[in-house]
Amino acid sequence: TVRVGVTPTFSVALLPQCAKRFLDLHAAANLVILESTPEDIGRQLMLEELDLGIAYPPIETEGLWCESLFEEEMVVLVSPEHKLLRLRRLRWVDLHGERVVLPASYFSIRESLDAYLKVAGSTPVIAAEVSAIATAVALARDTDLAAIVPESVAFGESELQLLRIERPVPIRHPSLYLKRGRRQPALVKVMETLIREAAASHASQARKRGIVRRRGRLKRP
Repeated sequence: TVRVGVTPTFSVALLPQCAKRFLDLHAAANLVILESTPEDIGRQLMLEELDLGIAYPPIETEGLWCESLFEEEMVVLVSPEHKLLRLRRLRWVDLHGERVVLPASYFSIRESLDAYLKVAGSTPVIAAEVSAIATAVALARDTDLAAIVPESVAFGESELQLLRIERPVPIRHPSLYLKRGRRQPALVKVMETLIREAAASHASQARKRGIVRRRGRLKRP
């Protein structure tokens, strides 16, 4: 059995392909994937209730080893009729008074987003705070809300429009966590390798996509 704790974003974007490859290689193995908060992932790793963790720093546990997998930009996702699409570029101040969907307050990226908005003197109307990325995407699709979501998730939404925020660019780092000094079983090492390969492939594809911004939006090639 290989037990992986993961935050919801990574679970949606990359973990399914890792799981498929792992089970293709080891059909008799048992793979347990649990979505949780970074704090719970850290605690369960230390108790050896999990073998691997994928989360966003920081996790406040000295006994864990952390490896950054790639950089991920947060973007704004809106419906095709949204008024923000009229802008030639999107700045933090342009979100002032806009109805938005933000990550829940316990995510580390939320602190950064709040800080960028404060510096810009921008006070959006926070209509929803969510822990599930799928909920944020659905709200952007079905309402007039602008959702700030990871780029890797947003690029899979062909019915919606993506907007990149001007500097400072909101970036976060999905990271692999392991318990220091723990001897990992062979199957766990296989899953580690697959996660690293998926992360490297994701980063390479993001570079090759050659995201072109026109009228403040991201164009899909």
